[in-house]
Amino acid sequence: MEHRQLEYYVTLVDERSFSRAAGRLYISQPALSQQIQRLEESVGVELIDRSVRPFEMTPAGERVYVEAQRVLGTVKDIRRISDQAQNGSIGRVRVGIAPSLLFGPMPPVLRDFQQRYPDVEFVLERMPTNSLRSLFVQRRLDALLMFSPAKLPDTECQVLYREPFLAALHRDNPLAAFPYIRLAQLRDEQFLCVPREEAPENHDAIVGACMNAGFSPRTKIVLGTYLEHIGFVSAGFGVAIVPETISRYSAPDVVFRPLAEPVMSLEISVSWLEKSRDPAINNLVAFLSAELTKRGFARDESVFPAPEGIPAL
Repeated sequence: MEHRQLEYYVTLVDERSFSRAAGRLYISQPALSQQIQRLEESVGVELIDRSVRPFEMTPAGERVYVEAQRVLGTVKDIRRISDQAQNGSIGRVRVGIAPSLLFGPMPPVLRDFQQRYPDVEFVLERMPTNSLRSLFVQRRLDALLMFSPAKLPDTECQVLYREPFLAALHRDNPLAAFPYIRLAQLRDEQFLCVPREEAPENHDAIVGACMNAGFSPRTKIVLGTYLEHIGFVSAGFGVAIVPETISRYSAPDVVFRPLAEPVMSLEISVSWLEKSRDPAINNLVAFLSAELTKRGFARDESVFPAPEGIPAL
């Protein structure tokens, strides 16, 4: 018994005519008759009574007709599911995201991805960078959204955009009067920083920039999130270097100033397994790139304008 024989039989019964069924199936009438006979031989009973015109289904033929419709419907569903899996409109995507990226353009873009692909199971994990890396290496995450490309084996990476870093200062700090701040002007300040074990790229970028500016930052308070930094800056504990998007969440007595010499920024990237053939992952990467570009986040440009006037040291 072949799938096409069931299709031929259902079409024949629906049309109630060999000639019309053959025309609908784009085969000759003798070929259709031959396939129906082979189906009858396969099931071991006659399916149609040819002694009357137009033909009639036998009792067995009626049962086979109902079951054939069900089988053909199931095959159609399987083909539809296969097509959806191949184009990535169904599946599962497990994404790990660095906590500080939850305050920028990522959440609305990820929401739009879910709306675009409602049948893709979307799982979002928020945790420190090193924890995300560990889950990714264990194949418990399919993609990573984080600062700087993930330098992991067998991994592909695409930079989505660059985000500048700002200085967060208490309003009473004399440096708050400047529109821009040279990093070297912060040499005597108490720095609030993220633990290196949680966000090595961010930590190393800030410390490295300070070293290039001629000083080592004084860091006595280590906090896990940038929002905690803002809270402690508000309380007068020191200064913090934070992503620009954090400045959208203001706190009492905290001001944000762009950095100059150097202008600090980090790449925001998406990483995924190099050998991944999951179309849903490919759709996610393409969607992120296209949507962020559409919203004005260019991969080669800083989100914040370059400084025009830089205060003297």
